Amino acid sequence: MTVEPLTAADPNSTELRPNTSNTFSRKPSSLWENPTAMASVALLLLLVAAGGAWLVVGAVLSQYRPRPDVEEVTPNPPTPVP
Repeated sequence: MTVEPLTAADPNSTELRPNTSNTFSRKPSSLWENPTAMASVALLLLLVAAGGAWLVVGAVLSQYRPRPDVEEVTPNPPTPVP
């Protein structure tokens, strides 16, 4: 039985070789290391904050709206003196 020395792989070869690269050996990155996920989280927090601010502003401004059952009272104009 002869042992052939290792040589560079022929790029035109159709021989199937096992994948020896460490593609799947790295642990999955956490959420904090993923810039796309962090941008999504930041956008979500911004939308939640904007919605909360909108509710607070609406609640404050609704306090200054005139009530429909209260009529505006205007003083009587002065009567002309003859």
